[in-house]
Amino acid sequence: MGDTTEFQRHPLAWLPNAITLLRILLAPLAAASLWIGFDRAPYDPDTANLLYWLAGSLFLTAAVSDFLDGFLARAWNVESAFGAFLDPIADKLLVGLMLIAFVHGAQYAPPLAVPTFFIIARDITITALRLPPFKRAGVSLPVSTLAKYKTALEFFAIAWPFIFTGLSYFLKDSLLANESLRSATLDVPWVLSLWFACCLSLLTGAEYVRAWLKARA
Repeated sequence: MGDTTEFQRHPLAWLPNAITLLRILLAPLAAASLWIGFDRAPYDPDTANLLYWLAGSLFLTAAVSDFLDGFLARAWNVESAFGAFLDPIADKLLVGLMLIAFVHGAQYAPPLAVPTFFIIARDITITALRLPPFKRAGVSLPVSTLAKYKTALEFFAIAWPFIFTGLSYFLKDSLLANESLRSATLDVPWVLSLWFACCLSLLTGAEYVRAWLKARA
């Protein structure tokens, strides 16, 4: 159904797509704040800390917007083909850029770099298959339920360092001071959730590719 008809059905039919576009804008801002914060940490910790919290705030705002745009589109019955195409791209951009910034801050450590590589490679591949030059006639690649769980897990993996830092602040840094406790409550859940998200990413990516190849045959 066309955009004009959708607007006639609800005067704010444009808002869900506007929120999605806002997420696309917030993604590079959040990632850039995190990247620059990591670079400034050795010689300007105060500014680095400010940039870290800015990155976390921007990311959490963008993550909430992912729920909000879909909720409004369904509630107002104004779901559109443009929104269905744009929403997963916004999610992939947000996840990919933030993971790249974290990998940079972790000095490209393999436990973060390897799953990040596979997640981004998968997302680029699936996005390409949805573009007109590669999209097969009559082939639809809607976002699956498992892929939605995958995105939620990716959001958790990215958000957890910010949440953990916030909890540590209110607990007077006791979590950060104890190295073994910090590893058990921050590093291990963070890395495991990222690797699990990577596995789900590759699994759902394989399903999309299988559907695309089946339609091509």
